[in-house]
Amino acid sequence: MPNDAPPSAPRAANPSNQPSLSHLHRLSLQQRYVVNHYPRIFKRAISALKAAPEAIATEEAAMQLEGVGKFMAREIRRGCAPLSPSAPSDPAPPAAKRPRAS
Repeated sequence: MPNDAPPSAPRAANPSNQPSLSHLHRLSLQQRYVVNHYPRIFKRAISALKAAPEAIATEEAAMQLEGVGKFMAREIRRGCAPLSPSAPSDPAPPAAKRPRAS
């Protein structure tokens, strides 16, 4: 009987990085079948965050990790459990599209 339960999130070396690591793990499971290169991108970022001995709470700090680019740095910041005061808030959702004139 196959086990359909998703694997649990890896454990971070620094406990304050655990919320971000869980967030990346959850996103990687959601994106697994969407784009071919996403699993590799998530795997590299998860490995780097898991091994980080210091707390990573800003995009700038996340960008210093091996294998983490702008997109992953933003996702790491979004997963932080509280956001640091220096981190900008998420942008407003895009405005609704206007109907085309016929």
